[in-house]
Amino acid sequence: MLQAPLLRGVGYRAPFMHTGCAETLWERFDHTCGGGDQHGNTSELTPQNIDDLVTYLRSL
Repeated sequence: MLQAPLLRGVGYRAPFMHTGCAETLWERFDHTCGGGDQHGNTSELTPQNIDDLVTYLRSL
């Protein structure tokens, strides 16, 4: 069974993605680093949506 890590404290665990290509949570949503729709439907997020999501993730 695959176990994914908890999101608690995710803002302190850089770099992100399995290759470490994202140094920040915001960069994780860039299409060149696992963004797009490979890991959820994120390709249509606006910059404001990403800001809101990153703010939420940092609050965990």
